[in-house]
Amino acid sequence: MTFMWERHPTGLAVYEGQFKRGKFQGHGKLQTPTGDVYEGGFENSLYEGEGTLRFEGGLYTGSFKQGHFDGHGQIKVAGGMTLNGVFSRGAPDWTSFFKSA
Repeated sequence: MTFMWERHPTGLAVYEGQFKRGKFQGHGKLQTPTGDVYEGGFENSLYEGEGTLRFEGGLYTGSFKQGHFDGHGQIKVAGGMTLNGVFSRGAPDWTSFFKSA
């Protein structure tokens, strides 16, 4: 495992994981300056494959493609609501979603 601190306009991001040609590649964990934490697959420094993203107010678990929610996934938000369904390039396909409390 390798650590990398990368400067962003809002502070430093911390990455722990695999690299290939100077980019995040394979399995890793990234904590952003805003407090978001992603753990899962990376390709060319973008979220790729299966992973989990914790962000302010929620948690997404599912598929990613080129840095976006893409494929089957589940979002849990504050208050206990859970949305399950299919995403395409970060946008939900609302016809595929169902929610539970």
